[in-house]
Amino acid sequence: MRTFVVGDIHGAHKALVQVMERSGFDREQDRLISLGDLTDYNPDSAQVIEELLGLKHLIAVRGNHDVWMEAWLKTKDIDPVWLMNGGSESIVSYRKTERQDDPRHVDFFARQIPYYLDESNRLYVHAGFDPDRSLESQSDETLYWSRAFWTGVATAHNAGEAPRDFDYAAIFIGHTPTPKYFRHFLPVNCGSVWNLDQGAKSIGVLTLMEVETKAYWQSDRVSELYR
Repeated sequence: MRTFVVGDIHGAHKALVQVMERSGFDREQDRLISLGDLTDYNPDSAQVIEELLGLKHLIAVRGNHDVWMEAWLKTKDIDPVWLMNGGSESIVSYRKTERQDDPRHVDFFARQIPYYLDESNRLYVHAGFDPDRSLESQSDETLYWSRAFWTGVATAHNAGEAPRDFDYAAIFIGHTPTPKYFRHFLPVNCGSVWNLDQGAKSIGVLTLMEVETKAYWQSDRVSELYR
């Protein structure tokens, strides 16, 4: 079994299939850890979840967009803030595929976890965490929404400061698209921290990385896949 981690997919099913094919990902044998924000912005949110449901070894970490998605699937109440942040595309996708009442999808989001710590002491979390507190005591705001962890790490990196020594062999996050700050579409590494959100929600690409070797594969520009 190889272990892969994928950044924010944001409804880009075509990009997900592309990086899995390019990496030779084995749907029966390999393990995939998703960093959250599976839906919204791009038109294939329901198809993304269908794809992930078909994987034998999946670990799904929750992101802030997943929180919105789960709430809508459970209640059908529409959060206007979610609509302004890609939610309308997800509603269209679910209604078009008639998956809005599929219990497997509701259960999928209910089973997402706030973070994952693997057998080699590698941490996977959507937005970040407070390194001065235990993982068990982290708030949803910190894990799913806050950009404070990444802002601190990236600012120190850009200032040429020595990276902070965290308690984990590696840390994989998403949530904050790196092209806004680094002017490229490559994964960004700051010490032990890897940001794998390369802007697949709009003009960027989706990144899939093998965690042992740090080899990675990327999709075509999502804007070109869906133009």
